[in-house]
Amino acid sequence: ETSLDPQALADVVSLIVQFRQPAKPFPGNEPRLVEPSGDNGDLRLQASAASIFGPSLVFESNYGNLGFWSNIDDRAQWHVEVPAAGRYDVYLDWAVPDGTANNPYVLQIGDSQLTGQVASTGSWDQYQQARIGNLTLKAGKQIAVFRAAAAPSNCLLDLREICIVPAGQQPPAGFTGE
Repeated sequence: ETSLDPQALADVVSLIVQFRQPAKPFPGNEPRLVEPSGDNGDLRLQASAASIFGPSLVFESNYGNLGFWSNIDDRAQWHVEVPAAGRYDVYLDWAVPDGTANNPYVLQIGDSQLTGQVASTGSWDQYQQARIGNLTLKAGKQIAVFRAAAAPSNCLLDLREICIVPAGQQPPAGFTGE
């Protein structure tokens, strides 16, 4: 522990957790390395590319989302190839009704972490795309994990995609600013 930098320690812990609990398979869900796309190096963390862990989280192929996110142990994980070290804006594509909103979440990529509360979109069928913050990332292969920061009240959200864009670049099509 004392001889490893924070990223190496996080990688060791992630590896141990992976062997303790295998990812759950679902039709239409194919975990894979997320590589930069587009001209500016966007990272598109789609629900269909996530490794899915936990007792209740599922991939809903008919909606293309991660849903039934009702347990503190539920998490989605992506292997990502960050193209360059620097600051990145983070956008979320999600749905959650008023009565379920405001659950806290954590997005961790390597040793960088973003926290917040899930805002209401009005209903489970009404998706919203918006910027939720930014992260400073190192270049190279890393693990991105999205999870509840506390036991969710009802469900955390329905998540279709997390998009990570170099800071100052235009948001991806369909996404908006703050």
